[in-house]
Amino acid sequence: MTTLPQDDRSPLPHVDDASAPHWDGLARGVLTLRRCTVCRALNHPAAEECRVCENIPLEWVDIGREVRLYSWTVEVRPVVQGMRPPYVVGQVTPAECEDGDVRLVGTLLADPERLELGMPLLLQPVMAPGSERHLAVYVPA
Repeated sequence: MTTLPQDDRSPLPHVDDASAPHWDGLARGVLTLRRCTVCRALNHPAAEECRVCENIPLEWVDIGREVRLYSWTVEVRPVVQGMRPPYVVGQVTPAECEDGDVRLVGTLLADPERLELGMPLLLQPVMAPGSERHLAVYVPA
């Protein structure tokens, strides 16, 4: 699988003030997440307090493009308008986190037969068809 399954009818994520820095990061080609200024844990989705220590001072930081595959599924039926099956949706963990501590969801452009838990992937944001918004797409490293 090497082509984006979305077309211009695909649903787009809602961007609000709380999540805008994450989406701006994708447009720049990097993952941007909130980091606790006290315990240094990454937090996602964007929250008001740290998921680990519950402190409030969180800052937006660029963490790069490297992730590991946490889980995936292959969608073979046309269940979402504008998404052409088959396609792979994956949960990934940023490389600097323990497996599953922080999980992000995105499209995987990879042969499902070659996927393995924990395998390294790289973020490769792609502009959504018919939109100015970038989507999180992951490819084998």
